[in-house]
Amino acid sequence: MQEGLDSTLGDGNEIVLVSVQEGNEITIPAFTIPDNVRVWSDGIMQTLDTIQLGLLQLPGTGTGVIPFILGAVTQGTNTQLSGFVEVTQTNFDFLFDNTFDNTLTAPFVGSGSLSFDGIASVGSFRLASLTGLQVSFSFNSGDTFTEADIVTDLSATGINIFDAGGGDLGLVFTGGGGMLFGGSLDLQNSSSTGLHIHTASAGKSH
Repeated sequence: MQEGLDSTLGDGNEIVLVSVQEGNEITIPAFTIPDNVRVWSDGIMQTLDTIQLGLLQLPGTGTGVIPFILGAVTQGTNTQLSGFVEVTQTNFDFLFDNTFDNTLTAPFVGSGSLSFDGIASVGSFRLASLTGLQVSFSFNSGDTFTEADIVTDLSATGINIFDAGGGDLGLVFTGGGGMLFGGSLDLQNSSSTGLHIHTASAGKSH
């Protein structure tokens, strides 16, 4: 992608069109758009403003398949980026139950999310190493928890991110279980309600 952009003339008349076949999901590493270049995808309807005929839809655009860019795009002067989603943060969605057998079994008692800056990759990481860490858990009881409620030592608690198949990632906490409430991750909110998570699996969302 970057090699193609670097070969543009930058005369203000160039459009780089990224085409994605229906049924596919494409992710592109972050790139730099040179001055006076437009980068479009065919996922949304793209129009050209012509002198003779006015606005014309570019043939083949408007497919509804939107490419993801992994990271922030750097744009030069007089540039345009259209028809992409920039992913600069990773979000994992959670469901909670009341079982302690390493399974997720209905009825569910809560849900939430954990996010951090950057693009997740398979591996093990300490919570203390994650920049922009945000936690939002809510339960049927009315209790809510955020990252400010974590009472676990962030340097002692980790996450293991694994390949969940189908292009998705999964997450489990890997604390030693010897925390305040005995969980792998422990939280206590302003109402002094405690939450201990023994094993939590989550699915990644863009």
